[in-house]
Amino acid sequence: MSVNKLVPKEENKMNNKQKFKRVKSVAFNISDPMELKLMQYAKEQGYFSTYVKRLIQRDMEGGEPTKVKIDWEQVARSLLDREK
Repeated sequence: MSVNKLVPKEENKMNNKQKFKRVKSVAFNISDPMELKLMQYAKEQGYFSTYVKRLIQRDMEGGEPTKVKIDWEQVARSLLDREK
């Protein structure tokens, strides 16, 4: 006996956008001050996926990496606020 259940054609088809998209996740270790700063900065940029793709594009085209300055006092405040 088959366990496959019949579904209408419309439900069984993926739309074209879904067929060709692949999702890759990015994990940030928020206990690491540098990664916390990266995550906060990335969130400020708007559309995360588009931002990451543009960074990859810039890297492929030979762009120079940007140095990130860390405000250690702000990081400490952020970590302390999370513990409350």
